[in-house]
Amino acid sequence: MLCDADLIHVGTSSFFYKNPLLRKEWSVYFNYHINDFEWHLINKEFLENHYFWATYGKNILEKGKNNNLEKLIKILGHHKLPD
Repeated sequence: MLCDADLIHVGTSSFFYKNPLLRKEWSVYFNYHINDFEWHLINKEFLENHYFWATYGKNILEKGKNNNLEKLIKILGHHKLPD
């Protein structure tokens, strides 16, 4: 339950609001700076490998996660590949 609660935003429309906050946190606290393409790629790979544990997560949040993954794939398709 706690794992799903910690990452509930992955399966909701707030994913694209909270995601930049995580990027900012990594930048400030870990001095981790990457371009937009790399950031979206990391998040795509995360969503592809993430799974929910609880029934609610599997039945409800999984659908939202898949929607967010589809949006990330579209975003990546609009990026020029880095040299």
